[in-house]
Amino acid sequence: MRKSIVCVLIMLCALNLFSSCDDGIARTWNLSKIKTEDVPGGKPKFISGPLFMTWEAPDDAVLGFFRVTGIPNMVVPMGSSKLAQQLKDITFQKDGNVIVTYAEPNQDGQAQADPQWKKSEPGMVTYKVKDNQILFFPNVDNLLSSIPSDSLKNDPALQKAVEMLKNGIPVNYKLEGNTAKLFIDKPFIENIFPLILSGLDNVDASAMGGMGNMIKGLLQGVPAILQKTTKLEIGLNLEK
Repeated sequence: MRKSIVCVLIMLCALNLFSSCDDGIARTWNLSKIKTEDVPGGKPKFISGPLFMTWEAPDDAVLGFFRVTGIPNMVVPMGSSKLAQQLKDITFQKDGNVIVTYAEPNQDGQAQADPQWKKSEPGMVTYKVKDNQILFFPNVDNLLSSIPSDSLKNDPALQKAVEMLKNGIPVNYKLEGNTAKLFIDKPFIENIFPLILSGLDNVDASAMGGMGNMIKGLLQGVPAILQKTTKLEIGLNLEK
């Protein structure tokens, strides 16, 4: 009898430990605040923010005019500032729903100077934790219903993307104290990039302030750069 009780207690402890691991991500996470350092006689120096990016490659890995190892220094400060204006927090509910608090855009679709925060509806995105990854499952039917053109809905690239979404978007995560990191890595980017390239034909030259062709040219050079890349991570810094 005593041996049976001990076995039951061990099983309960194991179940509790397993549940605790699953529940580690299940809470509301705020985007990390932007941190800067004062520079005498100059603008504050950016230290960190909600966006992070690591790109490791040889010195000859160049995309357009940019050495790829220097791209994070350009992208992260600007991206962190934009994120802070548009996203407040992310909640991983225990029922599997992902709820985000986002800034409602103005009539022109632009971020407002004084954000009006709004929460997304349950069922838009759900998640599952598997090993060291979170699988995100967007509501595919909802996404497709927002596409007005039937020709776009039947586009082969879109159909491939839909199949990927149905299997879940794998995002790595790391928990450390009161902080968390969510990020995609090189293998995932290599997997999805052919879909991005297949959609470039729909990008007009006048897009992005007349920089459409330049952006297309840069993106077309990414696969060759990825072959030289030893590490690439893009993600979010979160905090309790």
